[in-house]
Amino acid sequence: MAFVNVSATSASQSSNTTVEDDSDRSEQRQLESSTNSVSSSVKQFPLQKSYKTFECGGKWWKSTVIYEVYVRSFYDSNNDGIGDLKGVEEKLEYFKHLGVDTLWLTPMYPSPMVDFGYDISDFIGIDPIFGTMEDFKKLLRSMKDKDMKLILDFVPNHTSDQHEWFKMSVLRQEPYTDYYVWQSPKEYDINGEPTPPSNWRSVFGGSAWTYNEMRKQYYLHQFAKEQPDLNFRNPLVIHEMINVLNFWLELGVDGFRLDAAPHILEDEEFRDNPQAILKEGNECKEDDYSFWDPVFTCNSPGVLDILTAFRNVCNEWSVKDAKERVLMTEGYLPLPQLMEYYGTPTNPIAHFSFNFELLGLAKGCNASNAFTCITRWLDALPHWCCPNWQTGNHDQPRIASKLGEDMVDIMNMILLLLPGVAVTYYGEEIGMKNTEISWEQTKDPAGKNAGPSRYHLFSRDGERSPMQWNASSNSSAGKL
Repeated sequence: MAFVNVSATSASQSSNTTVEDDSDRSEQRQLESSTNSVSSSVKQFPLQKSYKTFECGGKWWKSTVIYEVYVRSFYDSNNDGIGDLKGVEEKLEYFKHLGVDTLWLTPMYPSPMVDFGYDISDFIGIDPIFGTMEDFKKLLRSMKDKDMKLILDFVPNHTSDQHEWFKMSVLRQEPYTDYYVWQSPKEYDINGEPTPPSNWRSVFGGSAWTYNEMRKQYYLHQFAKEQPDLNFRNPLVIHEMINVLNFWLELGVDGFRLDAAPHILEDEEFRDNPQAILKEGNECKEDDYSFWDPVFTCNSPGVLDILTAFRNVCNEWSVKDAKERVLMTEGYLPLPQLMEYYGTPTNPIAHFSFNFELLGLAKGCNASNAFTCITRWLDALPHWCCPNWQTGNHDQPRIASKLGEDMVDIMNMILLLLPGVAVTYYGEEIGMKNTEISWEQTKDPAGKNAGPSRYHLFSRDGERSPMQWNASSNSSAGKL
């Protein structure tokens, strides 16, 4: 697979980009119905349209190409089998060759690695498997010298259960007693065993509640049981996370990708989620997250207020030196809800919320399917916002595995020709496939929780395999 050089393509993205408005749809329908010489399966596009304008230029983040680096699998500089920060630095010329000007690093903070870095035990450190703080600072300096930007993963929803805050919270030591979401048992069964406060399910499957014998209460974990949820109804927690942002901004990072944004706040009354309306033939089980409609655990009122506080921190640093810091949010939500994460022109929140529309394409898709995904997003996006596009990430199957090898260059081309920000995942430029993972090899908690008969439906291990720097079986020293 030939390399895709994005420099020329991304440079062509204009500062003001237009797309068809809803008023054009009737014209398109009339044209299609009157064109008898063309098969009804072929979509016709009128040459003359009226347009809706988006602002896609001026500031660096509006026309950048963002490359997600899954650090542990990218490039190993010391042959210990795990990718590291020095490895990223060694490949800066590679990124420049591609035309990439912004890197997004997955978590490199100290972690027990239950969820491969998303279970953080220290928000302001570097895990030794990835290097040292000096390695990080050197990487940042090298990127600045090359006029590149650095985005870090910011994971505010939860910590590791090995974080000192959680250890102190279990012991009810102030001020940490209410740093996490604790709740007493709903009741005790006939055997005197506690029962969970609600029917909430973890995104990784199973109950979102785990009982702590020492504290005699349940703690909430919307992901792995080793990832207790922070309590964002406690102002001290918000203050702690603002301190985290300030720490990294002072070092010189250019912004953050905010992980699992809709999950940071839950229903105060801990009400049961209703059962989801499932399509006929859906085989999800009662313990699966998707079996339930997460109305009380996802996108609760108040989430946007917390995100606004985080945006304000970025704004304060942007004002200091006139270099804009960005806040990007991740959330799998219906488009009307997702658009609220942008805020308003007078009170903006996210610089952009990740657009996952193209991730919905399936094998056998055609131009009409892609057109639908693109226009659905652009129709929903407020005109004062800048579009962004993504074809893969560390949670999603790779293009070559999901859509087929023949679609890799096509999807990369679409990604880079669309207006606004292009977000790509390491290895997509060479058409990497998901690696086949057996049950015995499975490490991802989402896959392990599903069990040996269903792990392949949930595991994300396959898309996190080592970057293929050459054709050998061990082409990179990263490992799962």
